[in-house]
Amino acid sequence: MTDPSSWLDSLRPWQDGDLEDARDALWLSSKLWGDLENLKRQLLTSSPEIPVGLRLQGLRSLLGIAILGLKFGDQMPVPGIPTGTRIVVGGQQFSLHEARYEIVRRSIVAMEGS
Repeated sequence: MTDPSSWLDSLRPWQDGDLEDARDALWLSSKLWGDLENLKRQLLTSSPEIPVGLRLQGLRSLLGIAILGLKFGDQMPVPGIPTGTRIVVGGQQFSLHEARYEIVRRSIVAMEGS
């Protein structure tokens, strides 16, 4: 995994449209992450399927949320997913929050590369 602190490098003052991007990102996060099966499917690809309407700034907002999950995941239960669930993909194990972080990180890399 990439160092989560690199997320700080992407921060900038808020601009017009950022609130809408952040709100849209939260709404679209369920399509990006979804349930455990969707998380596995997204982790199997090098470039996750990014929901239509989810822009780069929105992904950066989700990266911040994912980093909070890494830091405080044990205190942030997710409805319908038992605490301590491990997601195994290609010989790697991820916690729920590690999987979310990795999917967002890969999505940002893919979007910045296009």
